[in-house]
Amino acid sequence: MLFEKVWSWVGIAILLFGSSVAFAQESENEILELFVVPYHVQLNDGETRKMSANAFYADGTYVRGVQGVEWRSSDPESVSIAQNGTIFAVKPGAVSIYASLNGFESSQPGTVLVGESSVDKLTIEMTNTNVMVGQTVDVKVLATFSDGEVEDITGAVTWERVTNDDAFEVGGRKLTGLNDGYGYLIAHFDDNKSAALRIDVNDSGYLDLMVLPGTTTMAVGSSFTPTLRAFTSSGMVNIDAKDASYEIGTQGIVRANSDGSLTALASGEVAVYAIAGNIKSSQPLTVTVE
Repeated sequence: MLFEKVWSWVGIAILLFGSSVAFAQESENEILELFVVPYHVQLNDGETRKMSANAFYADGTYVRGVQGVEWRSSDPESVSIAQNGTIFAVKPGAVSIYASLNGFESSQPGTVLVGESSVDKLTIEMTNTNVMVGQTVDVKVLATFSDGEVEDITGAVTWERVTNDDAFEVGGRKLTGLNDGYGYLIAHFDDNKSAALRIDVNDSGYLDLMVLPGTTTMAVGSSFTPTLRAFTSSGMVNIDAKDASYEIGTQGIVRANSDGSLTALASGEVAVYAIAGNIKSSQPLTVTVE
């Protein structure tokens, strides 16, 4: 009886050990990313092309041309894709091609352009360019084509980051604040590039600034001190104007003073942004000088 119990416990131990090994192997082989290859394709109506996918696993393995991939087109009416990875160009347009393997879908799709349309403009879109250290926000790129179509091509762009402060990093559709400072983000697609978008990163805890009032009219020679308020995660706080600086759109209309006031110099209209804690107000103060 004792002999049978011992072997029973041994059997259970082997079973549990085997399960833990299998779980460990499964965890080590977890897919971290799928890469659609090629990431950018241009076809004419009626043309076909074979797509493939490369997988990067948690154990560091990188496998080219993985098998068992499921494919998805964002617009099958423009570009259809068979489950063997063959795409077929049906009509002009820009389409994203996604690969899935074992329930994991590629975060950055391949982009297929059909027809003679070319990219006229690239635009980077973010809900807020004021980012706190450690905060991660979404970022995307829209391409405006010569035929008027607008498509999200974020997965196909190459990012350029210009910052001496190492203020942020960007990968795919995510941007993360690293250090107090600022920099500029530029998207590249084929021979096109977007306008540089300024990204401000702060560790002051400010999420945004508000300049009050939103508009004001001044006479030449007069001075005015705006009211500044900062949004934080716990509410709103007032900021002393002398602790802020200003970004003035057109020079020569108003002057910023060291005490935080503005002085009207000449007739015209100008947008004035406040900067405090390395955060620039998302909305300007519009000053009209008469």
